[in-house]
Amino acid sequence: MSQISEVEGTIIYVEKVLNIFGYIPIVSSISGPIRAIMGKIQVIACAVLAVLAFLTGREAMAWRCVICFVHGVANYFRGNIETIPVIGNIACLVYDVLGRFSYSGEKTSLLLSNI
Repeated sequence: MSQISEVEGTIIYVEKVLNIFGYIPIVSSISGPIRAIMGKIQVIACAVLAVLAFLTGREAMAWRCVICFVHGVANYFRGNIETIPVIGNIACLVYDVLGRFSYSGEKTSLLLSNI
C-alpha cells in the first residue's frame, strides 16, 4: 500500500469516527469544530491540487480534486451543524441514514492513487 493510500485510508477512518461522535450531544461540540477545521484544510489542499492538475494537463485528476474540494466544503458545513446541540445531532444522523455525500475513495478506489 502506498503512503498516499495509507493517509487516505486514515482520513476515511477518522471521518467515520467523527460521524459517530457527531450524533452525540456535547461530544459533537468538540468533534464538530475538528471536522470543520479538517474541511477547511481539505478545501485549500484540493483547490491547490486541482489548479496544479489543470495547469499540467491532468484533467481527470483535476476533476477528482474538485470532487474532493466539494467534500471538504460538506465537511466544513457538517462540522458547524454538529455544534448545534440535539438539532444538529439529529440532522447529521438523518443525513447519514438517507445518504450522504461521499467520494470514490470511501467505496472503491483511492482518490489520489494516480498522483
